[in-house]
Formats: sequence, structure tokens, C-alpha cells
Amino acid sequence: MLEHERQRFPERVDFITTPGYLNGSDSREEAGLRPGTGPDAVITTLGIFRFEKDTREMYLDTYYPGGSIEEVKDGFQWDIIISKDVTVADPPTEEEIRILREEIDPNGMYLKDNKEKVISQL
Repeated sequence: MLEHERQRFPERVDFITTPGYLNGSDSREEAGLRPGTGPDAVITTLGIFRFEKDTREMYLDTYYPGGSIEEVKDGFQWDIIISKDVTVADPPTEEEIRILREEIDPNGMYLKDNKEKVISQL
């Protein structure tokens, strides 16, 4: 999970520590990486992003309740693609929130800033 901030999604980067789809299309394989590998999704605090099958360009697939497409777009330094079938995620259940708080993030490392926002959406 990644905090959705504009500086995390620059148009260009100085170096790559973990290659995604590089320049898109088949550039991952051309760089010597195993064919058919690469990320399936990027999950941020505002939404879920997937990759186009042919171009490998990232696009917004799902955003979270209480947010907006404009808020998501503002978090990028380029014009992110919005799926024609973009959806709003179902809010978390009480049990999912309990598991997140007690078992996955008991110290509030990921949920501390968004905990009240998430709860207020229920």
C-alpha cells in the first residue's frame, strides 16, 4: 500500500529500483526480464490501479468511497488514464476494519492518517 501523493508519481524518475513495465509494451522483456512478469496492480490510499494489456500503461480501475476521480488525478504528475468502467470500492466491513487495526496494522503505521476518514465513510 502506498500513500497517494503527487511526488510519488512523477512523470519521469532519475533511477528505478524495482522495474514495473518500464516504457510499456514489451520493454520489460527487451530489458531481459522474464516474459509475463510485472505488477498486477498498484494500491494506494486513494485507489487501485491496473495496467493496460497491450501498452502496459497504468490506469485507475477503482477508487475508494469518500474520494473522487479528480482527487486521484491530482496525485499524479501526468494525465493518468481513467478506466471507462471505473468503479467505487465497497466500503470496508466492520470485521475488515477490525482485522486491519488489530492484526495487520496494530501500531497504526498505515492507518493512522486515514483511520478516521475510513471509519466516517461507513
